[in-house]
Amino acid sequence: MNKLLPWSGYYYRSKKRGKMQGKVGIFFSRSLLMKNDLKLVDLLIRKLEERNIEVMAVFAQKKEYGGEGLEEGIRLLKGVDLIINLESSFLIQQPILEERKNILEEIGVPIIQTIYSSSRTEKEWRKNPQGITPTTQIYWVAQPEFNGVIEPVLISCRDEKSKDTFGRRRPVEKRVEFLIDRVYAWLKLYRLPPGERRITFLLHNSPCAGVEASVGGAAGLDTMESVVRIMKEMKRKGYKIENCPENGKELIDLILKRKAISEFRWTTVDEIVKKGGVIEFITVEKYNQWLNELPPSVREKMLSSWGKPPGEGMVYEGKIVVTGINFGNINILVEPKRGCYGARCDGRVCKILHDPRIPPTHQCFATYRWAQENSDALISVGTHGYIEFLPGKSVGLSRECFPEIIVGDKPHLYIYTVKNPAEGVLAKRRAYATLVDHMIPVMKRFEPYGEIAEIEELLAQYQKAIELNERKRSSVILKDLLELAERNKMLKPQITRLRRSLGGQARVSEHQIIKILHEKIELIKSSKINIGMHILSKVPGKKEKENLYSCIIEHAKIRKDKFFKKLEMIKREIPELLKGLEKKYIKPGASGLLTRGKIEVLPTGRNFYSIDPRSIPTRASWKVGIKMADELLNKYLKEEGKYPESIGMVLWSIDAYRADGEQISQILYLLGAKPVWTETGIVKGVDIIPLKELKRPRIDVTIRTSGIFRDTLPHLIELLDETVQKIASLPEPEEMNFLRKHVLEYIEKCRLSKDRLDIFRKATYRLFSAQPGSYGNGVSLMIASSAWRSMKDLGEIYIERGGYAYGKKVFGRSSHEEFAHQLSKVETIFHKLASDETDPLDCCCFYDFQGGMYSATKSLKGKEPRIYWGDTRDPQRPQIREMKEEIERIVRTRLLNPEWIEGMKKHGYKGAGDISKRVVRLYGWDASAEVVDDWIFDEVTRTFVLNDENRKFFEENNPWALEEMARRLLEAEKRGIWKADPDVLKGLQDKYLEIEGWLEEKMGDVNGEFQGGNIDVFTKNFLKSKERGR
Repeated sequence: MNKLLPWSGYYYRSKKRGKMQGKVGIFFSRSLLMKNDLKLVDLLIRKLEERNIEVMAVFAQKKEYGGEGLEEGIRLLKGVDLIINLESSFLIQQPILEERKNILEEIGVPIIQTIYSSSRTEKEWRKNPQGITPTTQIYWVAQPEFNGVIEPVLISCRDEKSKDTFGRRRPVEKRVEFLIDRVYAWLKLYRLPPGERRITFLLHNSPCAGVEASVGGAAGLDTMESVVRIMKEMKRKGYKIENCPENGKELIDLILKRKAISEFRWTTVDEIVKKGGVIEFITVEKYNQWLNELPPSVREKMLSSWGKPPGEGMVYEGKIVVTGINFGNINILVEPKRGCYGARCDGRVCKILHDPRIPPTHQCFATYRWAQENSDALISVGTHGYIEFLPGKSVGLSRECFPEIIVGDKPHLYIYTVKNPAEGVLAKRRAYATLVDHMIPVMKRFEPYGEIAEIEELLAQYQKAIELNERKRSSVILKDLLELAERNKMLKPQITRLRRSLGGQARVSEHQIIKILHEKIELIKSSKINIGMHILSKVPGKKEKENLYSCIIEHAKIRKDKFFKKLEMIKREIPELLKGLEKKYIKPGASGLLTRGKIEVLPTGRNFYSIDPRSIPTRASWKVGIKMADELLNKYLKEEGKYPESIGMVLWSIDAYRADGEQISQILYLLGAKPVWTETGIVKGVDIIPLKELKRPRIDVTIRTSGIFRDTLPHLIELLDETVQKIASLPEPEEMNFLRKHVLEYIEKCRLSKDRLDIFRKATYRLFSAQPGSYGNGVSLMIASSAWRSMKDLGEIYIERGGYAYGKKVFGRSSHEEFAHQLSKVETIFHKLASDETDPLDCCCFYDFQGGMYSATKSLKGKEPRIYWGDTRDPQRPQIREMKEEIERIVRTRLLNPEWIEGMKKHGYKGAGDISKRVVRLYGWDASAEVVDDWIFDEVTRTFVLNDENRKFFEENNPWALEEMARRLLEAEKRGIWKADPDVLKGLQDKYLEIEGWLEEKMGDVNGEFQGGNIDVFTKNFLKSKERGR
């Protein structure tokens, strides 16, 4: 029979019987037919037909396995409404820049990707918090994404009874049923005419940045204006939309006028109800029906965490309040709070601070369950929300995983920035999101302004006078230059550091001062800044295109006219999004950093993929990593006169997804190892670099990696861990192998332990992350909720939340003692970025990780570690600088730059909110890492709070953002973080009272307690002592 079996063909075709719900294709490998491994295929066929869905099952064989390729088999699926793919790896391979139409585009329907857990049985998969193995994730999830597949759902596992070398597929029936539910929901959406489709937009909201101040949070996107433009286009296509807002301002004004948000500092439930922000009241009876549909273990977590329904938050007269605004068949919901409750923000109500794996609140679950019942599709707007970060397996979810519970069976489209593949792939894999990417904000080269421009001009004049030997003129210019530089705080830190390196008392020469100023101005001038935000489908104007071209041309070879043509295609973003609701295949595309020359990310409006993780680190990134390691060591040597024995590294997945593994390469080279590649560029392992070749000691490296790195790049964790164990086992002198030295010290410390093998394993733990199913460090949450009194508190939460070891055969082992021990050895702390498309004030995660490591290390050591920042914007010349210098660069080029400020102000409410977030993050950085000079806080206060024009802008557009900013500045001063200029402080205090008056007037006469501007400090220890006292 096998000899007669064609390379591709039909396995099954339904017989039509009456009106069908749709037509679904099943695509699978011919090898399953060859070995009669068809239980899964047959079960899918049966389950689909039970739902009255026509089925067409097709097989084919890949060329690398002796077949004729998959295209001929795929071609047989023309005419179906949707495809279920049972094949691993790539369906087709096409060069990234090749623009010809391929067979998947010709068929033009969505393709749902299934996962076969080939290495784990169903029992092992259910028990394992990781879900699927690293290898399974590469071949069944990451690689298929290159072909634009969506929703990776695990539906089969290895059959434990089979003796087949390659395993046989055992269907997981409940997972198959869940897949069919999602298929059915897609088919239902397609059957409905536009006028009957119910669509819910989900606007992100960050309580930590102020609920009222941060509606519609999204990196680089004007969400309000974008949503209104989508709605207008939908209306033109026949969607039933009533009272459509005219613009983004009208939309946000309506949301906040009705207070269609969660209760918070300046919002009570009573106010929400009175002002019309409730879209539905959910009775306890109705909610309990939903709750009882959950698996028992999940239901128990909800009840033990939040008590009996309706719970404590967002409850009115015994009913759960769901907020939102209805526009006919379109609903707009603002994300409910997921880990806290009440009209306040402090350590008592911020439960997620104390339990990172806490389930969503009753009101949060009720909101999304209501959305499922009242929607045919969900659209998440912007990067990013929290659904994909909810507790559950890493990848290959189960019905006990909260991302799946929250999304349910509804089609989920997600508008995402093209620059962020790291978090985007998590949304694909954990929130079943079909991504539609959007353009970054227009970038331009920084232009000096104000007295910075004057300093630049004086430097040029001074240089010219020196060249012409005009000594008197040069002295006059130097005097003016020094006065300007002092007034602008451009010299003190560098001169102090220079004097320290010269022995403390040495006089700094004029030449050295000029050199410092010149380097500072050049660093600032090398910056690129965003001007405002992107609006979906809005094509940049001619000047904006020119500015963007100037930012990419140093890294990319592309003609200006061709680049401009690609930018014109941005207008397709909204049409492509709506294609996702129309039974259409959304074409895949590359993602990453446009300003690092990655032209292939254009055009946007695609379902982006990331990387083939097997190729990380690349050969090119290895060269950058070597340079970066040498720069770091040379800087430390120059400042301390010795090599650092131990370096603390913050390693995020963006290093792999955006920079091809530059920091991974740096870590390997610091350890004294190098990647080994196959001819095709696949990393197959590492080689140890002999000490004779290395010419320096091997450096110990302690890595705190992100939850996204843990979940999406587990094979790289194993690669690094195996390298550490190899290096630790080398018979080398301790003074030349600091890793081995520290491992032996730890073993000696634990010499009384019975299990010597286990001690060696613990001693070699160097990769730490959050507990499986959770993300972050808790430092940013602690700062946001004011739940701390000293840096020691921040350090303790950092160790508590991040003290889980990962590596080969180790996944989330509780290792807090080992983590603290390694941090106590750290002498310098490092993180990096590869582009100005993102900076350390763009997200609280930056100080949550690097600042948190500083707090922990300083608390453990009793002395300040060095804190360095890596800059590979120019990969040929990577730079390492003090974190203080990087913060100063960002503040001067963006936060205090009039051009940047005006760009943000054009976006009204959203612009004001994003400015406020950056100021609050400055506070977070200084609280956790002591890297923000006092003058910065002074100038920020003058610029935004005391400046009449800017204060008026906030009052008219987003007064809550100004209150959040001003309150945090006052808190910084009160805690001693900021030694404020007395006049500035007095002005801030006076203006804050005025701002409070604005907000109280907006609230009006409402019932219920609310926190307002009070800062209530409830630390973990205080709450524990209070609990013991009951």
